[in-house]
Amino acid sequence: MVRQGDTQDATPIFEFIKGHRAEFRVVTRCRVLRVSPNGYYSWLSRGPSRWALADRQLLPQFQPLYRRSKGRYGIRRLKQALPRQGLRVSPRRLSRLMASAGISGHSRVVRVKTTRSNGSAVAPDRVKQQFQASGPKRLWGADATYLPTREGTLYLAIIKEVFSRGLVGWSMSARQGSELRVKARQMALAKRQVREGVMPPSDRGSPYTSAPFRRVCEAANIVQSMGAVGNCYDKAMAESFFATLEKELIHHQPRRGFATRTEARMKIFEFIEGFYNRERLPSALGFLSPAEFEQA
Repeated sequence: MVRQGDTQDATPIFEFIKGHRAEFRVVTRCRVLRVSPNGYYSWLSRGPSRWALADRQLLPQFQPLYRRSKGRYGIRRLKQALPRQGLRVSPRRLSRLMASAGISGHSRVVRVKTTRSNGSAVAPDRVKQQFQASGPKRLWGADATYLPTREGTLYLAIIKEVFSRGLVGWSMSARQGSELRVKARQMALAKRQVREGVMPPSDRGSPYTSAPFRRVCEAANIVQSMGAVGNCYDKAMAESFFATLEKELIHHQPRRGFATRTEARMKIFEFIEGFYNRERLPSALGFLSPAEFEQA
């Protein structure tokens, strides 16, 4: 049902795809969410498994214990407390049940550094904070951020079209690095059918100066531009999207976050493709959506 090497339970993903069939093609959603279309249709044709039925019976038994702890118990303490009630549950299964119920224990927020400059292959600053373009496919903004979930960190890299303020490329992964940025850039190049001339400003982090990323740019005749170290204004276009994502999506989630990486992937996909690019009306575009602005 899922791709080789992926241990994530696919049932929540399949349920999400089923609930949004009218909005996006099934094949597209399966590709973005990294599940097999054949697995999805196989899941549709069969009833709940014996494990799913067992989970439904188990969930009401540990929820009262969680409530008595006033939401303070996480997986580790619940695992220790459940045997006192005659229940033995593996941490992995407990994590899945808690995620499906939308609950988690209290945890500290760990700040993650997503930019690590190695000083090699640094391009000059050709944009100099002049974020203006007379048309599409002339100037892009690029950056990456991290999204903490109660399952672990999810990294998001984006490519933003300066002309229309829309996202033309993006990628998500449980690991940061050059591959994350390369996939976002490849998506933008394929989506926009770019041949040459685009100048994507970015920071001087090692993912943008890495050989794989530079090869993608060179193959498309893209000229790189890199801002100064530690200057957030050089990445203002991309940073503005992250601020919007936090304000309009993340802050509306329970406890201002996501239970799992899968949930984060699904909701970010829907936010970008279903709302941000098609329906959101930024004042900078005269209250037209990015899609409408490019067609005007």
